[in-house]
Amino acid sequence: EGTKLKNEEELALKTGSKNSSDLRDKIKNELQKYSNDLSFNVLKKNLVSKLVSLYTFKLPDVLVSRELEFLKNQKSSDADKKVNSDKSLKQEAEEKVKIGLIVSEIGIKNKINVTDKEIETALARICMQYPGKEKEIIEHYKTNVGALNSLKGPIFEDKVMKFIEGKANITSQEINSDDLLKKLSDNKNKKKGENEK
Repeated sequence: EGTKLKNEEELALKTGSKNSSDLRDKIKNELQKYSNDLSFNVLKKNLVSKLVSLYTFKLPDVLVSRELEFLKNQKSSDADKKVNSDKSLKQEAEEKVKIGLIVSEIGIKNKINVTDKEIETALARICMQYPGKEKEIIEHYKTNVGALNSLKGPIFEDKVMKFIEGKANITSQEINSDDLLKKLSDNKNKKKGENEK
């Protein structure tokens, strides 16, 4: 059973903060970062949706079939989730390939690259989740091109989305955290409904 702390100052010291004010500042900063990340995810989903609707082109069959195979393997290993129909998986694969090609093209045309420092930061985050295994994790990513690309991909995508955000005419709207979470949930449910059609 846990020990009961006497006051906020004791909690602050136990968590590595100088005092309760420092602890409150750390909590506030973490909550702000979390809120910013959620907001960016809503923006990203809206940008992706807009980009997909703006462009129509023939998708390379080999990329779609590769993505479809990946999704099937992912879904079959995910025992908790209901198995999606082949039609909805194909639609999801096509959308992922399409947005991947669009994002890639925007990134290439605008000379957007992932830096070594960004990769190191992502690796450091992963290593923090597995204390004592840092050396093995770093070795895995350094020797496995696919694993390294799985790190680069999301970083590249986020950089392209931030580039688009900087160029686009976006209106900012302040909402509370409950509404923000609802927007994210609505986007997920809307996406799920579209894939089941």
